[in-house]
Amino acid sequence: MKIKSKEGEEYTVEIKKSGENKMTCPVCSHNRNKKNDKCLSFNDIKGFGRCNHCEMAFYKPDENFKKEEVRYTRPVMANFTELSDSWLSWFTNKRMISQTAINRMGVKTKMVWASSANKELNSAAFTYTRRGEFINTKYLGYHKVEGKTTRAMRLESNAELIWYNYDAILEYDEIIITEGEMDALSFISDGHYNVVSVPNGAGSTNLTYIDNSIKDLEGKTFIIAVDNDEAGRKLSRELVRRLGSENCKLADWGDFKDANEYYIHNQIKGLKNVLESAKRIRPEGVEFVEDIWEEFYDEYYNKTEKGVKIGLGLDNFLKCEAGRLMIITGVPGSGKSNFANFLNCKLNTMHGWKVGYWSSEMSNVNLLSSLSHILTGVEGQISKSSLSSMKSYLSDNFFFVDPNKITTIDEILAKFKYFVKAYGIKIINIDPFTNIDRDGTNDYNYIRETLNKLTRFAKENDVLVQLVAHPKKMQAADDGSIPMPSMYDISGSADFWNKCDYGIAVGRDFDATTGRYSTSGTVQIHKVKTTDLGHSGMWNYDYSYHRYFNLGRARDNDSWVETAPKQIPLGKEIQPFNPETDGTMEFDSGVTPF
Repeated sequence: MKIKSKEGEEYTVEIKKSGENKMTCPVCSHNRNKKNDKCLSFNDIKGFGRCNHCEMAFYKPDENFKKEEVRYTRPVMANFTELSDSWLSWFTNKRMISQTAINRMGVKTKMVWASSANKELNSAAFTYTRRGEFINTKYLGYHKVEGKTTRAMRLESNAELIWYNYDAILEYDEIIITEGEMDALSFISDGHYNVVSVPNGAGSTNLTYIDNSIKDLEGKTFIIAVDNDEAGRKLSRELVRRLGSENCKLADWGDFKDANEYYIHNQIKGLKNVLESAKRIRPEGVEFVEDIWEEFYDEYYNKTEKGVKIGLGLDNFLKCEAGRLMIITGVPGSGKSNFANFLNCKLNTMHGWKVGYWSSEMSNVNLLSSLSHILTGVEGQISKSSLSSMKSYLSDNFFFVDPNKITTIDEILAKFKYFVKAYGIKIINIDPFTNIDRDGTNDYNYIRETLNKLTRFAKENDVLVQLVAHPKKMQAADDGSIPMPSMYDISGSADFWNKCDYGIAVGRDFDATTGRYSTSGTVQIHKVKTTDLGHSGMWNYDYSYHRYFNLGRARDNDSWVETAPKQIPLGKEIQPFNPETDGTMEFDSGVTPF
């Protein structure tokens, strides 16, 4: 079936049934991470639909198509009477509604059957008109239930839902939207006639009054002044979504529930100040100068140093920050994984950063061996007593995902999300990139999407994400040495360079006379976002105890664990975990993140 967007572009979609159909959006779905998310709702009968993600409207372009007429009942204006003295007193004295507003809006009374009271009640009648035509009525009555006054409200059955005071939409460019007739009457009493009310309160999911007025609402701006409670906030969010955040402002009632309650207590000031102080809706991801001014001012004049140091000459070029993506590369056997482990042990013992690993080339058992040597500084085999004493520290600070069971990037990040929430990890290490299972997308798109996911994860969870990535096969020099790769040499895409915050290459030094690699290593800092590029340094690397140390300085043989910051025992730092927002997780026996 052919449909057209409001911008006039034509698309072909599959309609599987008569009426409401859920499908992917031809405008935005192909650019989203969740490409198969059925975000477009299209009604084949009505010939109209809207995407819940990009909010693009679509319609059926067939000139011969006629929308099925919804048959509404038109109520008859019969048996209405003017407000009784008791009702008039209630409106004017208790709710502070002016006689002028009552007359302007045609508030009447009528005897109406109320099922909750099982009898007819003398009810206030709020008449709904559009372009002067009578469309609907809402009735308000009160009765006693076990000595308690109870309210009974209802609209006419099968009548069309429209805005209360609909014609204000036709007359004014800025429209105030309230949650009830009494709130609208409060604004009118205060001289603000550009007000409407939703017909069925905040709790209803029937929003056809918006659908039926969409053309009249075009080009308008709105002040949303619904109730100051959870139901009102839910309605407010839906109104903003449907009307467009760029067109909406939000009124703030402070400690008051709604417009009428505010008006009762602030008649002298009136409602003008609330309207004037209504704030524009800020879409997610938008920042203004005032949002970043303090940070900018401090950094500009005080040059605030960001990131943490690890106590090597590397600190002159690289300071690690959470919320960043670090990519480490190097030819096979160059020590890139060991460098990452060394760096993580430094960040852990100096700053308390806990580490999570997904390693498909170095087993988790071998990882524990490497980490233990780095942390203890022991050359050769670690004694049983020393190793046993390390168990508690390792358990509190290092966490592992099984690469044999967890293979896709989404699965990996879900498990790391669990470790963030439950145990407060600050670093995640994925080693290597090439062993992550991928879907059917081509390499270029897969790499870009995966790096975007890692970047978002780093920022959203305030962690340092380390990604170890293999370069393409490097051409050996005449002396047999293999050159250090650059970030552009990583196999697959230039996005490895473009997307990372830190780009690091690791290599071992080659002795041309012997044709062998030495235990010294070279670390090249190819990229530090917002900082100078292209720094490199030489550090000795000792494979017997897995540590780097500065050239010309004595080797560090101390145990770092003894000087590490004291950790909060596990279980005391567990954070609330929401399966709906944090993904579906599998938990170890006896461990609860709640």
